Amino acid sequence: METFDLTTKDGMEIAKKYFELTPVGMLFKIGKMIFDSDSVKKQGKTVEDLIKAGKERGGR
Repeated sequence: METFDLTTKDGMEIAKKYFELTPVGMLFKIGKMIFDSDSVKKQGKTVEDLIKAGKERGGR
């Protein structure tokens, strides 16, 4: 098991690079790419607009 000195900037960078190579780190990176993309933000805005329009027209 690796150990890192997280009290230093270099130690944090080494730990970050190590984490990105683990399976959990890779999944985190993929999830971040998917959910931080502009298309997802635009889709969210569209959904908000549709819900707002529906409520204004008497929908539940």
